[in-house]
Amino acid sequence: AAARADLAEAVERLERSGDLYLSGHVCTQLAELDRKEGLMLSARRWVSSAIDRLGQADTKSELQEALLERGWQLLAQGDGGEAQVVAERGAKAAVELNSPKLSAQAAHLTGRIHLWRWLQAANQGDVELLESAARALDRASESLPPGKRLTGLAIDTDRATVFALLGRRAEARRLAEAQLRILERLTAGMSPARRAAMAVSDVSRVRGMLLRVLASETVGQSGQPLPTNALSAVVSLNQRLSAEHD
Repeated sequence: AAARADLAEAVERLERSGDLYLSGHVCTQLAELDRKEGLMLSARRWVSSAIDRLGQADTKSELQEALLERGWQLLAQGDGGEAQVVAERGAKAAVELNSPKLSAQAAHLTGRIHLWRWLQAANQGDVELLESAARALDRASESLPPGKRLTGLAIDTDRATVFALLGRRAEARRLAEAQLRILERLTAGMSPARRAAMAVSDVSRVRGMLLRVLASETVGQSGQPLPTNALSAVVSLNQRLSAEHD
């Protein structure tokens, strides 16, 4: 709540100064925050404002980030088809703009769409969609520029999920353990109050739940797909996460 209030105040200040670029970027961040908390009406308003401002500012890369945020919103609302159109346009724009970060973000969204489609499928024994998700998420991880730790954490959380569902247990465990170490490093320098706030946040709680499941010995035998009912609740919750903008 405090972060949202600070960002909303920043938008007002930037709006008064006439800075469409920065105010549009902050609107994208507010849209992402609200989407993650399920405040979809507010999230749609913020992303529309971001697209309008960034379009007027003619900042192509940031505009594409806002459009990809709209894609995440569409997926959260169950419109995988339109979300896929957004992801494909984002991937094309990333090539035109020569932006590895956008490439990673578009591939991440694509991977999550494939995972969502697998969850909706009548025959979850068909792993083709999971394999497609794994390939897209691998591309996202490979494209991501160094230093984007939060974005990488979100991408690798989804990779670990998909690997576990495919029965790639050793890879899933390695990713989960690596992410837990990253989380420890990220929180090591935080104040007790900030660490406590992070511990109860939706993003931290869901990701922590996912990593605990993947790191546990209940994942199953190596090479055997994880039973759907063992991770279905975790995967559904994890779908509420997105690529986090550093």
